[in-house]
Amino acid sequence: VNSEDIVGNKDANFINSLNGKVAGVNINASSSGVGGASKVVMRGSKAISQSSNALYVIDGIPQDIGGNYFQRLNPQDIESISIIKDASAAVYGLKAANGVVIVTTNRGRKGKTKFNYNMTYGWQKPTDMPRMANRSEWAQMRNEANLNAGGTPYFTREELAREMAGATTDWYGLTMRDFSTQQQHNLSASGGTDKITYYVSLGYVQENGLLRSKDLNYNKYTFRSNLTAKLAKNFSADVNISGRYDTKNSPSAGYHNIFYGTRTALPNTEAYANGNPEYLGYQRFINPIAIADSDISGYTQNKNQMLTSSLSLKYDVPFVKGLSVKAVGAFDN
Repeated sequence: VNSEDIVGNKDANFINSLNGKVAGVNINASSSGVGGASKVVMRGSKAISQSSNALYVIDGIPQDIGGNYFQRLNPQDIESISIIKDASAAVYGLKAANGVVIVTTNRGRKGKTKFNYNMTYGWQKPTDMPRMANRSEWAQMRNEANLNAGGTPYFTREELAREMAGATTDWYGLTMRDFSTQQQHNLSASGGTDKITYYVSLGYVQENGLLRSKDLNYNKYTFRSNLTAKLAKNFSADVNISGRYDTKNSPSAGYHNIFYGTRTALPNTEAYANGNPEYLGYQRFINPIAIADSDISGYTQNKNQMLTSSLSLKYDVPFVKGLSVKAVGAFDN
């Protein structure tokens, strides 16, 4: 998979751009909300006690952390992605039993410095959202449920008439927006001489959630520096340094429970006491407006920072074409 196929998809998690591009590879989202991760399965699911995670090799360095670092890469930094599913993956050992994802990042080329800036701003919205029963429909079905169970109607005739004439509380509309926004920015520079080439980049991603409270969001900052130097005849060095800092903010209840609350809250109860947004109304079940507001229900903030570095020294053996000796060291924090 080349870089054009990767950056063409503007999903905040670029791994989703691989869906449908590689035969036999399944990519499934493993979490909801913004900043969610996905899972790559190449050889089918395994038993519950076994891992089905692939091995990720980025610029020759195996990353043994379930693909989390891979998914957080800046897609603009990627030159190509190769996927190995057959026996040739055996050179990477037992950890390659579920396949190998090999990532090569961009490197500089001899020439004048080239600057590149990319910006994307987009909207996201649910493809479909089931309509919930309004107040009148709910009251009638509530009575029918009691009668079907052999009981008496839940509402009397007078109460039913009052329910059918009353206003419906749209809990989903009061809690969620119709769409969310995201933006991506990337600035890179590359170039070099006969002795040294370089590629450096800075990236930023912001992804907002659907909550009207605006308390669900994800921000990611990345940087990368790939340097290649010719130290002497037949002797060269590669120095790669990259970093990431990301934060995910969400109400403590979590997106799943908030959405669940919009499905279970009764349409005949008031969202606000006396129509005043400063005071929440009584709700027998989960009040989605309350748990979607971090100032009321509390918040969860996940912060991640990572620094990766590698140094490789390569010596091309004279008089033996194609033979070279290479030493590689890496440090991750």
